[in-house]
Amino acid sequence: MTSRAAENIVSLSRNREGQLRDYFERLRARYNRPEFIYSDPLCVAYEWSEGSEREAAGLIAAWLSSGRASNIVDSSRRLLGLLTLDGRLSIGESVEGSSMREIRERLQDFKYRWLDSLTLAAALRALGLVTSAHGGAMAALGSFDDPAEETLIPAVRGLSGALESQAWALLEESGAEERNFRALKWLFSDPSRGGTAKRWMMWLRWFVREDEVDPGGHSELGAHRLLVPLDTHVFRISTYLGLSSRKTPNIRAAEEITAALRLLTPTDPLRYDFSIARIGILGHCPARVSKRICTPCALFPVCRAAVA
Repeated sequence: MTSRAAENIVSLSRNREGQLRDYFERLRARYNRPEFIYSDPLCVAYEWSEGSEREAAGLIAAWLSSGRASNIVDSSRRLLGLLTLDGRLSIGESVEGSSMREIRERLQDFKYRWLDSLTLAAALRALGLVTSAHGGAMAALGSFDDPAEETLIPAVRGLSGALESQAWALLEESGAEERNFRALKWLFSDPSRGGTAKRWMMWLRWFVREDEVDPGGHSELGAHRLLVPLDTHVFRISTYLGLSSRKTPNIRAAEEITAALRLLTPTDPLRYDFSIARIGILGHCPARVSKRICTPCALFPVCRAAVA
């Protein structure tokens, strides 16, 4: 975390920190509940058995996490169904024991946004090649982790780089077009190229944290090292609350917001992430102030947009 980001947040008064913590806890009590998982791509992971299968399903759902949540969930389920022959194979068997050609044939004409069956077949086969040596996707990420690093971003760089290298070679062997390579770079989103690493951080939150919503399983990686998965909802609401002074949702904004949240809960800065995202995804925090919607909100007393 950059010291500049931390300084911007430390300037908030202790009273403000206490207010934010109290109101976030109210928000969490309402939204951080299993009945709201349906509205998040995380619900796809829960449909698979614990361990490496759930981690892989979660990673694939996270890869597709661009656009409306309902479309992401539907497309992730369809992709996993095609990949595993409607569950006759495990995800591990599908990506580790199948060739890229076999995977592509199963995906048929599947397409999600700019990701077609060729790009996804290369990515999924690369996932199999990388995870087979470690026993799962989270274990593979752990192999790139240095506990001395302040965040998990370097580990993400390592895993995304390994996956991209394998998939890139597979695409080259297949005579892929330039658009496939562009889509592949977007899919793996190597943080070294900029961006917020939102989809990677979302996946890591699911499997590093553990509570009523997040399944956890890898607390050894350290919840305190997570970076907020910065989507448009979380960025907008965070600016309303004064957690970021940034104008665009970039990596600096993600660091700044995480630094602010760490002041509230030092060992678990993403404690409120699911709840914050929920009020955006469900339309309970509108882009335009609405007295009818905003007044009952748990964050209303500390929301700068609502009281302006």
